[in-house]
Amino acid sequence: MSSPLLQTNSLSIGYSERKRFLYSDLNLSLKPGSLTCLMGPNGTGKSTLLKTLTGIIKPLSGEISYKNNSKLILNPKECAKTFSIVLTEPIPTSFLNVYQIISLGRFPYGNWFGQLKREDKEVIDWAVKAVGVQDLLDRKINRLSDGERQRVLIGRALAQKTPIVFLDEPTAFLDLPHRIEIIHILRSLTRESNLSILLSTHDLDLVLNSADELWLLSENQNFFTGSPEDLLLSSKLEETFSRKDLSFDKLQGTFHSERILNRFADLSGEPIGVQWTKNALEKVGIGCNQKSSDLKIKVQQIAKNTYEWKVVFRKKRHKSNSIADLLLFINELSLND
Repeated sequence: MSSPLLQTNSLSIGYSERKRFLYSDLNLSLKPGSLTCLMGPNGTGKSTLLKTLTGIIKPLSGEISYKNNSKLILNPKECAKTFSIVLTEPIPTSFLNVYQIISLGRFPYGNWFGQLKREDKEVIDWAVKAVGVQDLLDRKINRLSDGERQRVLIGRALAQKTPIVFLDEPTAFLDLPHRIEIIHILRSLTRESNLSILLSTHDLDLVLNSADELWLLSENQNFFTGSPEDLLLSSKLEETFSRKDLSFDKLQGTFHSERILNRFADLSGEPIGVQWTKNALEKVGIGCNQKSSDLKIKVQQIAKNTYEWKVVFRKKRHKSNSIADLLLFINELSLND
């Protein structure tokens, strides 16, 4: 088993000027080739922990070791060769193009004149390809979309060629395709380059689908670590984000607001069609799979991507070609009951 790239020993974090401890006696580790996610409600200290691990904030007590070296944090140049950071703050160098931004990752290895050696250029080319920005190299950073800009910042971190990469909410403000793209890149890098990546996120789907390990922070200052699946099964995830108006679906791994069901339907048919019909019905207060109900709905797939809903309510029969039409018919039934 590989030795951890980062370890903490009885680490306590918080705010020294306020003499406020957020978490105490943390014994954490980051392993090579792993994607670790940091998750918790707002205000629980995710950014504080990231900034403590990277030396931006001093720990209140305890020790942080990088590759078994607890003194490394005192040497900024060696730190820059050990870990790289992608924060959420805006980039002040908007006049630079993509290649120049990624090249900044080689700064810890350069000379006073900022000249790039052949080795530097090879690493930059690797980072450019790893994040897929080959077609953007001449574009100014302020001319990029959010997703493109995030890939460039990750490319700059990769160009540092560090074994550890820290990212603060790298998928914030990105649309769904770009979120998936960024996480796919990071996940691939842990496997192909044996990196250890720690990122903070609010995206539960991301955590359950991609993370090897989860660090979970709660509002009552509990700190849990383990595989996302273990923390789900032990109800730690549910307890951390519990609200009186929310319920957690362990089967789907999702939270949703409590729905008040005031009538029921006997729903059957093609599984995918049934699943999304059930979702639509519950939103309007209709529970499903009640066999004794006099409202019966059968979903059939009649062609690729085409469905049909057959409805029987007492002596009335109706056929819908969309969920919207189905709901309209059911609403009319309710008005006439």
